[in-house]
Amino acid sequence: MTQICLQNSPLMGMSAARMHNALPRAINRAWVAAPRTHRPVELSDGGAVQFATRRGLDNLDVEKISTDLGTVTVTTVEQTILDLMRGLGADGMEGEIEPVVRALADRTDLTRVLRLATEDKGSRAALDRFMNVLA
Repeated sequence: MTQICLQNSPLMGMSAARMHNALPRAINRAWVAAPRTHRPVELSDGGAVQFATRRGLDNLDVEKISTDLGTVTVTTVEQTILDLMRGLGADGMEGEIEPVVRALADRTDLTRVLRLATEDKGSRAALDRFMNVLA
């Protein structure tokens, strides 16, 4: 059996969007940022945990959100927008990225999005896509 340590791995992509109330329905999978590649873990209830490999996991912009089941670490609204615009954490839900990003945009700090895009390689194109969604 493979052991997976998720202690420092935040929810990201559509899972983070769900935690930020930008996705109005439950989804049967969770996307988790992971330091190395791992195949999806199928759950007994039909759901799955997908792992998005992210270099520099410690550099992700994250926050803690309290739920009925405890506290969970998720990417911030701004980080979630950039991740979704890069296609991370949305496998099989690509058609929902733009509506979800529009919902997140209402509560984002554009200055913070710009800072994150500048600090993270590959996020400049994601920022451009985000600005096109807003146009």
